[in-house]
Amino acid sequence: MEKAAAGSDTRRAGIELLRILAMTGIVMSHFSFHGGFDFPPDRISVNRLWMQFFVILGKTASNIFVIISGYFLVASKKFNVVRLFRLWLQTVTYSVVLYFVFVLAGTEKFSFLNAVKSFMPISFEQWWFASAYFMLSLLSPFLNILLTSLDRKRYKQLLMILTFCWSVMPTLTTKLIGSNDLLWFMYLYALAGYLRLYPPRNVKSRTCFLSAAAVFAFLAGSVVLFDLIGRRVPIIGENATVFSGEQKLPALLLSVLLFEAFNEIRVEKGAKFITVTASATFGVYLLHDNRYVRGFLWHTVFKNSLYQNSVMLIPYSIFAVAVVFLTGTVLELLRIRLFEKRYLPLLERLAGWTDRLRNKLVSMDADAYRRGSHDKNDKNETTTF
Repeated sequence: MEKAAAGSDTRRAGIELLRILAMTGIVMSHFSFHGGFDFPPDRISVNRLWMQFFVILGKTASNIFVIISGYFLVASKKFNVVRLFRLWLQTVTYSVVLYFVFVLAGTEKFSFLNAVKSFMPISFEQWWFASAYFMLSLLSPFLNILLTSLDRKRYKQLLMILTFCWSVMPTLTTKLIGSNDLLWFMYLYALAGYLRLYPPRNVKSRTCFLSAAAVFAFLAGSVVLFDLIGRRVPIIGENATVFSGEQKLPALLLSVLLFEAFNEIRVEKGAKFITVTASATFGVYLLHDNRYVRGFLWHTVFKNSLYQNSVMLIPYSIFAVAVVFLTGTVLELLRIRLFEKRYLPLLERLAGWTDRLRNKLVSMDADAYRRGSHDKNDKNETTTF
């Protein structure tokens, strides 16, 4: 995925390891969220707490993915057309192939509208994360110009305002102030950019890990507390993971602390294996959280809800998440090897043509502006008394 502009391979491997763990957390949260579990809000059980633990990890992991991208991309001075094409084709490939696989298998009826939607997954938000992430990637060159033009003081002020409006206030009131998925991703991008352009001094991974553990303990403790209150006030129990939402301050803090912790560690062994595995993580997401795969996976294949009250839920959930992650990784690496590497040269040529066309249009626009300015000056000279 993104290439680091600087830093050793061992340091990069630390962040790639975090990317792998983040995707694992996302799969865990989907096991819980889409698994069809229906725990009574007035009862506390180990299984219910375990599924709530999965939710906490997933919300934090979504933030981490965007922070990693922002950290690597903010220093880029060139619009990477190839990267954008690759992202778009990757998303379209999974959308189209999975739709027609389910149609041919007879589990989904063919619909012309759905077929069209499968070819336009970004526009029709087949995956909410993919749509917002694609738009973020499209806007990243302009965000870079804006962010790098700010001095440190103004940059910090911008982050303080956005943090208060889009994280602190939603944490206190549970209401979003003029925000949505894309705007939140842009905020995370800006936050990651600040960490890249103005790295904090004397940061130690051990301190960050301990701080992250403290924040996670707070989140876990709040869940237990709300579950206890929920025994008498069910609505509280139904919203026990309220502080775990992507835009809630504890989840944001946990995301940043984990990023800083892994950014400071050095992975001496297995760096290449980690990097290759991390390159497949977005494919794992597209595969397992596809709208047609989702129900089939968690309800038909793994039958999650059948284990709701079983003592086997914890080991079974770990097994299921591992199988999904490993299967998705293998399939994505095969897609890259068998298809993407074959059409990558074509994408590079297309990107070169796009760059030349853009430069030509910019040049024509500049010439038109100069001619307009010259004509205006001539007119002013002839009408001056």
